[in-house]
Amino acid sequence: MTETFYDVLGVEPDATTDEIEAAYRERLKEVHPDVNDDADAGATTRELIDARDVLVDEAERARYDRIGHEAYVGDEPSAASASESDVASAARRAGYGEATSTSGRQHTRSTAEDARERARARRERERRASERVRRAGGRGDHRRRRARRQRAGDSG
Repeated sequence: MTETFYDVLGVEPDATTDEIEAAYRERLKEVHPDVNDDADAGATTRELIDARDVLVDEAERARYDRIGHEAYVGDEPSAASASESDVASAARRAGYGEATSTSGRQHTRSTAEDARERARARRERERRASERVRRAGGRGDHRRRRARRQRAGDSG
């Protein structure tokens, strides 16, 4: 028999969301790869995160309880495709890999193209900032004004 998500977190099936979150935090302190040298610490942490994600989401928890662990996990994509999907969706949320159309065909912007675009934007911001400084009297102008004020105050 496989462990249910409730077993993974060490909570009862009627546990509240707060109890699930508290159990998750406690278990995470034990199994996280940063504090646990076990070879399977990463997989155990991923399993713990998956269990928490399902059980704190009311709709997913109801579905999980309704169809059971085996059927629910059987519906999930394989670990490889799930991680690729997670990575792809995280990249899209971060603004990477947005599809753009060129001559009717789709292509994905590469990370290198994004880096070049960010560098170009940064150079442009720096150029505008340096122009503002030059228009305001250049670098160190505030020191010259302060020195003039002090000399005027000393001589007067």
